[in-house]
Amino acid sequence: MTSRAMVIAFSFLLASPLALPNLSLAGGKGGGGGGGGSQTRIRLEADLNPVGSPPANAEGSAKLEIKGGKAQFEATVEIPVDNFIDDPANHNVALNLSTGITCMLPFDEIEQELEHGVIVTVAEFKVVIQQTNGGLPFNKKGTCGATFPTLNPIGGDTATATLDGTDILTGTFQVH
Repeated sequence: MTSRAMVIAFSFLLASPLALPNLSLAGGKGGGGGGGGSQTRIRLEADLNPVGSPPANAEGSAKLEIKGGKAQFEATVEIPVDNFIDDPANHNVALNLSTGITCMLPFDEIEQELEHGVIVTVAEFKVVIQQTNGGLPFNKKGTCGATFPTLNPIGGDTATATLDGTDILTGTFQVH
């Protein structure tokens, strides 16, 4: 099956309220029907690394996890507060997936982190989208439009984070 065909098949599985609970991968027996089989689990993750010249002073991650009939997509971008001349909430952070979906990550919170022995204050931008049994996506934070993000279940899709339209981070999804 080609990579494009797998993405289409995976998209169908996410969209179908009947197919997702019975999905079987890696020798699993599916999650429905009381047959005693194990629930399907798919987990794709991408570490988002700085891009640009000079590289952006930011970090982030994205992940898609499917277990049984529940799916969650989550992405986080952290940017040091020193990079902003005004309120971080005034800026737009987006995550562009190679599958054609764009997610908007609203400002979530200010955090202090210890990096290399130094306390750094970062602005966190986050999106969390959930879906149950192929139903409508529920936007806990941010949005990916009216759809749930679809990714190739064997990995290889990419994500690029932008700050006010400028690429700052990029990464490739891998199976975990």
